[in-house]
Amino acid sequence: MKSNSCKCKEGCSCRNCRCGPYALFFDVLGNETRLSILLSISEEEKAVTRIIEETGIEQTHVSHSLAQLEKYGFVKSEKKGKYRMYALNMKVGSLLKLIDSHVEKYCRKYGKPCSCGVKQ
Repeated sequence: MKSNSCKCKEGCSCRNCRCGPYALFFDVLGNETRLSILLSISEEEKAVTRIIEETGIEQTHVSHSLAQLEKYGFVKSEKKGKYRMYALNMKVGSLLKLIDSHVEKYCRKYGKPCSCGVKQ
């Protein structure tokens, strides 16, 4: 995720840089498809077919997104029989709970009511 205004050649570890670790982390988390997948597997591990059923996202997008999520350590996978099962990295799960808590305490009153039809 290299910024056009960044002088780095490959990305860096600078916290303030637009190609640094925070930018990368929030870029991964900020993608709607990847976020939907993370939320789908937040409670239990799932195979790709079940993720597709729950999210309604096309198989190619799910597979590509899972590869990105695994590359950056958001999810882990394990082969079980003929299926590859995907689970949330425990640290990411803890982070999502922290985000939920923060949103509930500080942000909920500023957001719009949910209209997606999914019961919380």
